[in-house]
Amino acid sequence: MNSDALRQEFGEMLMIQGAIMAGTHEAALRSGDSAALARYADMARRGGRQIFQADPVDMLLTDDGFRHR
Repeated sequence: MNSDALRQEFGEMLMIQGAIMAGTHEAALRSGDSAALARYADMARRGGRQIFQADPVDMLLTDDGFRHR
């Protein structure tokens, strides 16, 4: 990304997507929908690999950013 504005927009988009995914994940948990939970986990992993070049399962969020486990 070439500008602070683009980085800000990208960060906001990730936060919005995360909030949506968290809500759908919570609804699937409440309803006991294991198929939906598996789909959401797969989507999160694919997204993590695309955006961060790493599987989210193998990452930790620290004060200094994401780190591999």
